[in-house]
Amino acid sequence: MKEAYFYSLGSAHCQHRESQDLLKLLSEKDIAVIPLKGTFLSKRIYGCIESRGTNIDVDIFIKWNDREKLHNVLTENGYVFSPSEETKDWLWQENCTSPGSQLIDVLYDIWLRGTCKEAIAGLWAGARRVTDGDGLKYYRFGQEELLIYMSQCLVTSDDGYKCLKYICDVNEFLNLHSRELDWESVIEKVKKWHLRRSLYTALSLAGNLYDNDLPPSVMNSTKPGLFKRIFIKTFFNRKVILKENFRRRFMDKFLSYTFFELIEASSAAEYWRVVKRTLLPPKEVMLSNKNYSSKPLYAEYALRLFRSFSRLFYDGQV
Repeated sequence: MKEAYFYSLGSAHCQHRESQDLLKLLSEKDIAVIPLKGTFLSKRIYGCIESRGTNIDVDIFIKWNDREKLHNVLTENGYVFSPSEETKDWLWQENCTSPGSQLIDVLYDIWLRGTCKEAIAGLWAGARRVTDGDGLKYYRFGQEELLIYMSQCLVTSDDGYKCLKYICDVNEFLNLHSRELDWESVIEKVKKWHLRRSLYTALSLAGNLYDNDLPPSVMNSTKPGLFKRIFIKTFFNRKVILKENFRRRFMDKFLSYTFFELIEASSAAEYWRVVKRTLLPPKEVMLSNKNYSSKPLYAEYALRLFRSFSRLFYDGQV
């Protein structure tokens, strides 16, 4: 336990220094950047950089219009971008790395393939440029936007540990800021940005695991229909999060972002788009994947579906 503690402590400080160097570089090049999750979120919510633990990557939020400039700056400084398996129309994140550094996950969107551009514009509109105690300048979400973003992160978590960590984040945020939040404004934003059910899911989970005193009107205003409430409670409840079971594997190996899009979909066209993306991605996406590129297209789709479902029954990779 002691060794694990010191390892986590050292990892947090190493990641924070790398994150600071990255933000300083981008700030000098006039690229607006919001650090997501990691040590900056830990410091903002818990008061220190070590409390949340660390991931294997550093997440940053960048405007799409700055993508080419970002590529040039990072490439000139020794970073190499990994080839993306997405088409440009669906591109919402990329990753890059440099020797001896942690992976950088660059997000341009929180929805896959830019489903709600109004949400991205709103997140940036609520962001404010700050200067920390070390003189480092960067942007960060406003209070309302941060809660909405953390709710989306919780819903798209691809394992129980991450999900539990985001529940703790949401709960601690509510303990600090619940009474000062303009809940009418929050509800208006999640409705406009098609993130209402994600907020409901996050607040419900936090309320089930902790004793949060939220206004009843908040839950009533974000509550989805009966079918979606059953769907949410089936895959997002205490048992699924805290225990290893079939539903947990279904979320980890197959559902994840698909769950997020299904609960937020509100029309037949949106449901079909989710199904099509999940089961029948574009041909160029399939051809870019070495596991499928040498086979006929119909065989590629069948193999992809088989591989996805086979992961439900055991933990190994196929």
